[in-house]
Amino acid sequence: MRAGRWNCRPTEYQAALLLHRLKAFKECQATRLKNFQLLRALMKEITCLAALSVHPGVRAHGMYMFAMRYKSTQCGGISVDQFIELVQAEGAPIHRAFTTTMSGQPALQHLMQKRPEYFRLLPTPIADRAAEEMVYIAHDVFLGAAGDMEDIAAAIRKVEEHCAGMKARKNRKVA
Repeated sequence: MRAGRWNCRPTEYQAALLLHRLKAFKECQATRLKNFQLLRALMKEITCLAALSVHPGVRAHGMYMFAMRYKSTQCGGISVDQFIELVQAEGAPIHRAFTTTMSGQPALQHLMQKRPEYFRLLPTPIADRAAEEMVYIAHDVFLGAAGDMEDIAAAIRKVEEHCAGMKARKNRKVA
């Protein structure tokens, strides 16, 4: 059976829109980079989130997302979902990166049931941990102003301090 051919070329209308948008691309990337670096600097004092490092050899980061690892022990032990809910309530646009690994995705689960001979499922503790801890801020946020980055850091700091203080108060009551 021969695979079908796809015509994935853009229409003239799509090409015109893309060409127009590409004119602003360098300026948008410069704004993203400035805000990306500012948020990274503001995040250094926050202990419940650790921004993923950017290799020093990277010449031009795409800044598609600002990925971070959530550390529940630094935030009163609350779950990543509780943390996200609290931070979003403070206005910070942080989202869950993954809810499960690739093997846990519904499409693959369905395929594994249908064709178990296609799969050899092995333990993936590092991927499991990443799925539990990874959060991100989307690229479009970095087109905002420096004040937006300060607001995001302040919202995270507020939640972190509240949750860490809540745990400390709970520990004092127990003792």
